[in-house]
Amino acid sequence: MDEQEVNTKIEHLLRSADKNNIELAFQLCVGLGGNYGSRVRIALRKYPVLCVRHGLELDFWQDLTELYLIMERLDKFPEEALQMFALKEISLNQNKITQIPLEITQLTRLEYLSLRHNQLTAVPAEIGQLTNLQTLNLSGNQLTALPAEIGQLQNLQYFTLEKNKLTTLPPEIYQLTNLIGLSIESNQIKELSPELKNLQCLEHLNIADNAFSERAIKQIQEWLSYTNISFFRYY
Repeated sequence: MDEQEVNTKIEHLLRSADKNNIELAFQLCVGLGGNYGSRVRIALRKYPVLCVRHGLELDFWQDLTELYLIMERLDKFPEEALQMFALKEISLNQNKITQIPLEITQLTRLEYLSLRHNQLTAVPAEIGQLTNLQTLNLSGNQLTALPAEIGQLQNLQYFTLEKNKLTTLPPEIYQLTNLIGLSIESNQIKELSPELKNLQCLEHLNIADNAFSERAIKQIQEWLSYTNISFFRYY
């Protein structure tokens, strides 16, 4: 086949819904030593993880700032993402990921991390090293506790913990004085600490579907008289 025919074949493989065809396309591109057409180049960039895995399109993924892999049936955090040091946003929602890798600390520019609806059972203490993080969404997992190091996320503004198995929050969470939104809906929490008053920037607090007594709810209202508090779950 001539060069044009090879490029056409690779394009066809990359448009396929078959993962084996896509993998074959990448292998062909590796065999070409990166000498493929611009249309192939554009098609390859739809698969940044595979680009890293096969050492293709380095100038693309080394500068990539956003990675969205939603409903991809991932059972682990993609190792390739840990080499994308420019990333500011990662969304891995609706997969089957069970662990956050310790090496996530390499992504020092990360501002947004969403692992909503996975199978996480714990959060590593190393999460506290992501000091540029502004949004963290861990809703819809199986978390029973949070590490004390969560209090090191001093730039965190939005923290979502809905639909987990939390019975309490670590006292360090009240050190997150830049929080604007906090949702702990659908857990098993019975009370919050008076230190909640420290969250002076908090505009929205969702505590619906927990185990708070009327007395505990009244206390929360007194501590956060300036905050919009949701007590009821909306279906």
